[in-house]
Amino acid sequence: MEAEAGSVSGRPWWALAVSVTALAVAVWLVGAPPTQDEASDHEAPQMLQVAPGGEVELASLPAEHQVLYEAAVADREAFTQVRCYCGCEDFLAHRHLLDCFERPEGGWERHATGCAVCLAEAEEVVEQRAAGTPLDEATTIILRKWKEAGDLDIPMHGRPTHATVGDSWDAGAGFREKVISGICAKLDPKGEHSALARDGARMTLAEVAMQACRMQGLRPFNEVEAVRMATHSTSDFPLILEGALGNTVARRIQQRMPDLARASHRVDRFDYRPGRSQTLSETGMPAEIAEGGEIEHTTMEEKGEFLPRVRDFAIGINLSNQALTNDATAVGALNQIVNRMAEGNVERLRAVLLEPLLANAGLGQTMADGQPMFHSSHGNVAASGAALDITTLSAARLAMRRQKGLKGAILSVEPWGLIVPPELETTAQKLLADIDATKTSDANPFAGALELIVEPGFTSATAWYVCGDPGRYDGLAHAFLDGAAAPRIESRAGWNTLGMEFRSVWTLDAKFVETATWYRNAGG
Repeated sequence: MEAEAGSVSGRPWWALAVSVTALAVAVWLVGAPPTQDEASDHEAPQMLQVAPGGEVELASLPAEHQVLYEAAVADREAFTQVRCYCGCEDFLAHRHLLDCFERPEGGWERHATGCAVCLAEAEEVVEQRAAGTPLDEATTIILRKWKEAGDLDIPMHGRPTHATVGDSWDAGAGFREKVISGICAKLDPKGEHSALARDGARMTLAEVAMQACRMQGLRPFNEVEAVRMATHSTSDFPLILEGALGNTVARRIQQRMPDLARASHRVDRFDYRPGRSQTLSETGMPAEIAEGGEIEHTTMEEKGEFLPRVRDFAIGINLSNQALTNDATAVGALNQIVNRMAEGNVERLRAVLLEPLLANAGLGQTMADGQPMFHSSHGNVAASGAALDITTLSAARLAMRRQKGLKGAILSVEPWGLIVPPELETTAQKLLADIDATKTSDANPFAGALELIVEPGFTSATAWYVCGDPGRYDGLAHAFLDGAAAPRIESRAGWNTLGMEFRSVWTLDAKFVETATWYRNAGG
């Protein structure tokens, strides 16, 4: 902090803190406590805007305010025992009066200098302490005064009645977590949800917007105004909607993941730059070392196949303020957004996974040696297309077992998956089915031996593939930027329309990084 807590111009803080000017300002802003008759004329307390929070430079404050700020940090014991009645506990997640003057992480808190209630309470703390009143008695006197006043001009909603650990579920990060879970529960009513999610689901979106505004110190006069203010301010409302949509879209993408993704393994990419896989300069097989002989070293080099180079894919959707105000309409509209984003991103992932397979007229992407993925020089393609049966599948298995690495090491890739277009699904099911054979010659060697993957995005109705286990071997690889396995949902207030604009951004790519672990037959 800028100044040594406890003094201004060398004088004790309690001598300067009882400031007539500050107290007069406080009385002018807050007003005298209402009488019982006045209180009965109001169904609800009148609301004044809560002063905003944030960090502030002490030197920029009026001198009489600086005195109270220094008094607060000089007597933290007392200020942490006093409850603030301006509403900041609810709207700024403050825990006590000290938080109005000093930020928990350090530094001066802006809120108190703009809040007459905080200044008036601080004056009372200073007066009681300067008079030598014991701490417990002083805090009791101060709290009794505010309770007797009725606290009608500035509402105090207080802490939640249910037990919580750590932050409140009704303010700050806890509130965001609760209502995000609640909106997710509304969007997925048949799913299993926590008690916290069910609690958050009781709030309408308009009520969420109202609470988000109040936590920011705003006072919308109705729910329509709350939605407008929440979307055009720095409230948490946009973050809440982004979180709920993002979580639900991610869950639905996982539920609808393209079957082809099972045949691909994930690699991590942390930037957009191109890169190549690591490979050894020589075979990695250890050589025999005679007594006193020298160990030969091999080098890891980035001379392998090109890794996926992630690309951005995005779509934007608008939602009107009217749709957000009516909860039934809002949930339906958000569900449509979720479905559209989930379906669209699943199709984008499918298209990205198919690109390396369908390139070069179905022969696959161009590899580092300048040849397409499926080429005779790679030993991973049938010399001529043939129908899928035990004979052709056996030939595919043999070719994979005979595969060697770049330096001649035997790979002996074990077939794991059979990938076919929908036209060959029934044939493949029969080929992989268990048969109760009465003779050895009737036994099915492939019964239950391979995973069946059906990909409707294939352009050929006859071509089929065999691949190794992506959990054991490199082969088809997909990558997300920074491991983001679901799209990022972003929002902003609508400019050309009255409402909110949402966009889904997903950064991904897929490529073959090894030729030996896949085999292609054009079919016949």
